[in-house]
Amino acid sequence: MNRNAPSSKSRRPASGPSIQWLDADSAPSSDPGPAKRSSSGLRILPAPERPQRLGWVEGTVLLVATLGIAAAGVVYVRARVAGDEPERATTVVEETEPVVQAPPEAAPTVPPPTEIELAALEGGAEDAMADALSALRTREVTPDGLRAVAIASRRTANVELQRRATCYRVRGGAPLAEAFSGLPTAPPIDGQWSTDGATCLIEAIAARAGDAPERALPLLLDRAFVDGTDAVFDGLAQFNLPVMPVAVVEGLAPTAHPRSRRTAMRIAIALGAASKWPEQVGSWLEDRDRSVRLFVHGELLRQHDDDARRLAARAIAANPTDDELGRRAIEQIGKGDGFDRQLAAVAEDASQPAAVRAHAAKLVATHGGAAACRVVVSVADAEPGLSPDFAETRLRIDRRFGESLLRPVRR
Repeated sequence: MNRNAPSSKSRRPASGPSIQWLDADSAPSSDPGPAKRSSSGLRILPAPERPQRLGWVEGTVLLVATLGIAAAGVVYVRARVAGDEPERATTVVEETEPVVQAPPEAAPTVPPPTEIELAALEGGAEDAMADALSALRTREVTPDGLRAVAIASRRTANVELQRRATCYRVRGGAPLAEAFSGLPTAPPIDGQWSTDGATCLIEAIAARAGDAPERALPLLLDRAFVDGTDAVFDGLAQFNLPVMPVAVVEGLAPTAHPRSRRTAMRIAIALGAASKWPEQVGSWLEDRDRSVRLFVHGELLRQHDDDARRLAARAIAANPTDDELGRRAIEQIGKGDGFDRQLAAVAEDASQPAAVRAHAAKLVATHGGAAACRVVVSVADAEPGLSPDFAETRLRIDRRFGESLLRPVRR
């Protein structure tokens, strides 16, 4: 090892001319660069040129240019944030709130008859047969079930069991006349009408009331006044009557029993009173008995037509001090089926008192969606002197949605 050779740690790149040993027999270097060859075989290469350093003038110019570019970038970013960016060719699409539709109610799924129930119908004792026929009320109608029911009908003469079997067949599409033939002949208040077989037949008729309206209507009216179930009122809702039935008119009389009066109100609402006889419904919503008002309001909310829901929204707006109505408003808005837009329509209705419109607007501003709030904002802007409450409502909407509520969306 050559002691005079510099170590790797202290070795630095040469900064002066370099010397290259050449063999006498070696070919001349093809390096085109300038070099001097000595007589001793040494080739002396010139030192590499050192990079030129910038003078203070050039450095100053470079620094100023860099700072200028940075300043321009800051200004551009601030302009973008502030919205002062020059307009560009963009497609402007009016912002629309997506329609939020309540998911359709799935049809209730019921299981088919079990093997045990089918066996009881075809060959079991009468008690087991009775239990199986009662269970069929909550079972799907199947070919196996219909075959077993036919066998059971031939095995018993019990009237109640025959009614249960007939109910299953009618649910499966048998003529509705079979259901009417199986009904009790006793007065409507007789206990026979409350048996499992009779109530099952009534529900089967109500589900297909449109197949025999002349026979179904008086039956359902009678049952509604006696022990009306939801199924009975659903059946009545299938009728489109031009006038109110006599039994309902009599039930609405001031001298009628309070229970009969409420039942008559419920029947009338199921028959479409909100659109056919709105004045009467309005008088019920202003009844001096608060329990009657709440009862009618609840029935209106159960309907699916716009007229019924509009009357319900108007009743809420007209009673700002009724906590129950306020709770119902929030609950209905939360369902996402457009009740906030019904309230917004009340706020927009110039025929309503200013206080009513203001309360409807407040409910929308606090709990409603963007589409309903747009209606309220347009009313507040178009009628600035309508009510001091509208100004507060406008600010409430701005806090919830910001100015972007009415601003077009760029894409």
